[in-house]
Amino acid sequence: MGFLEKISKTYKDHPKNWVYSYAKAEKTYPKAKAKVEAGKTTGTTCVVPIKWALKLMGLNPDGFYGYKGGFRGFDSDLKKVMKKKSSGGPIGYTVKQAVNKGLLKTGDIIAFKGRTHTVVYSGQGYKVYEGGGAAKRAKYKNGILLDYSKVLTYRGRKISCICRWL
Repeated sequence: MGFLEKISKTYKDHPKNWVYSYAKAEKTYPKAKAKVEAGKTTGTTCVVPIKWALKLMGLNPDGFYGYKGGFRGFDSDLKKVMKKKSSGGPIGYTVKQAVNKGLLKTGDIIAFKGRTHTVVYSGQGYKVYEGGGAAKRAKYKNGILLDYSKVLTYRGRKISCICRWL
C-alpha cells in the first residue's frame, strides 16, 4: 500500500493540478508527479492510481478498470497474481459492512454493483484509495484516501466484484 500512499500524498499536496479526466492522465505516476510539481495539470479517474500501481509491479494495466460492477481487461498476467471473486465473502455488502464482518483484505480492488468505478481497500477502517469523482468532490482534502462510510455516493453501494491478490 506504500505506493498508493505516495500517490495520495501527491494528490493532497497539489490538489488544483488534478483534472478529473482519464484522457489527459499521464501513463505513469513519475510523469504525473513531475508535471504537477511543475505547476501543470494532469488527468485522473478512479482507476488511474490502480493502473500506475499495477504497472509499477510489472503487470499490464491496459484495459483494466471496473465496468458495470465487474472488471475489464483481466488478462493472463493478472490471473497469475490475482483472483477475481464475484460471489461469497464481501460480495453484496457495503464497504462498511464488509469491514465490520472482516471480509476485506488490504489491497482488494473493489467494483460496485451497477457502477463503472474501482477502488482499493486500504486496510485502515473504512478507507479506500480512489482518484475519481468522490475524491474530486472531497477536493482531495485527504488525497485519494477516503472514508467510504461517509462518501454519500458509495456509502450504501454494494460490492459486486473484487480482485484479490493470491
